[in-house]
Amino acid sequence: MILGVERQLAEQLSMIGFTEEDRRVLEIVKPIMIGHIDAIVEAFYSSITQVPALQKIIADNSTIDRLRTTLKQHLLEMFDGRIDDEYVRKRLRIAEVHQRIGLEPKWYIASFQNLQGAVLDLLHRVLPDRTQALICCKAVTKLLNFEQQLVIEAYDRKNIEERERVHLQVRQEVKRRIGLVSEELAALAEQTNASTEQLAASSGHVNELFQRGADMSHRTRTLAAEGAMQVNEMDRRMEKIRDRSSAMEGSLSSLAESSGQILSIVRIVQDIAGKTKILSLNASIEAARAGQAGAGFAVVAREVKKLSEDTAAAVKQIDTLIRLTHTHIDEVVGSNEEVRKFVELGQRQSERVLFTFDHILEALQSSIAEISKVETELDSLLRAIGEIGSATARVAVSADNLNTTAQNF
Repeated sequence: MILGVERQLAEQLSMIGFTEEDRRVLEIVKPIMIGHIDAIVEAFYSSITQVPALQKIIADNSTIDRLRTTLKQHLLEMFDGRIDDEYVRKRLRIAEVHQRIGLEPKWYIASFQNLQGAVLDLLHRVLPDRTQALICCKAVTKLLNFEQQLVIEAYDRKNIEERERVHLQVRQEVKRRIGLVSEELAALAEQTNASTEQLAASSGHVNELFQRGADMSHRTRTLAAEGAMQVNEMDRRMEKIRDRSSAMEGSLSSLAESSGQILSIVRIVQDIAGKTKILSLNASIEAARAGQAGAGFAVVAREVKKLSEDTAAAVKQIDTLIRLTHTHIDEVVGSNEEVRKFVELGQRQSERVLFTFDHILEALQSSIAEISKVETELDSLLRAIGEIGSATARVAVSADNLNTTAQNF
């Protein structure tokens, strides 16, 4: 039983068949190692310095001379044959150093193989007894194997610790980043929600304005249609005025013609009254010549004269009235012509107004159609905004869940 060695290490030694007999054999080998230690160390480092990666590790962390001294001491301690807790701790420290300077296990195993080969070759050369040499080589091989077990196990333990450390760092970093992301997501969700609510309110206001605009467009279209109907009605009335004006113009022409005929008759009557006056004058003269016998005839002559004068006065008055009537007829005809021109101008303006109303109605109809499209788009926009709000709420919940998950990670 090897004292001071933990149960697991004892089981490892038992597994490779290392016994007290092997320890005693190592005491025989130690003087040989002391006598050839320099050659063994030189052979070991001559192979190592051929690898650029190993050269760099040595140059960055130590020197060849210092490492030669360390290896000599290490080999001599190995062949003391004493395997205890201190022996194990030193091997573990060696593994920690190798781990720290970045020596990969493959280079350690390769270098150790070269060291083992150099030791075995040495034993075969200096021990003439083949049986003794075989026994020594087996004991050395067991010792070196146990050395490798300790160092490789320490490598593994350090790698596990390093992986756990890195894993812990990664977990902490992941938690931190997820926490930051979840906080940013929550803040972004809150901002997005506020913006969505503001956008929804603005869109609702815009939609309300569009509704009012649509209602106004519908009312304007109705008023424009009514205006067009009123213009058409006014145009029909002006057409009637024009027709009546034309009829009045014809009546005035007939009246003027009748007045002309009356005037002609008045002239005839004036002529007759003149002749009657002359005739009464001649009758008065003849009555005067007849004396008493013509007294009655003189009375008749005076009456005829008076009648002639009254007729002349009446005819003159009629002539004056007819001339005044002609003047009024001319004025009415002029006024009627002006009315006709105004009516024609009004009809042309009515046509332009109707044309404008038609364009207004077409524009309003097109505007109403576009407003309907915009209303549809606004409805879609409002629905999309609502969906964004719902999605934002879900993002906020997911961010909270993510943060909770990260804290429990």
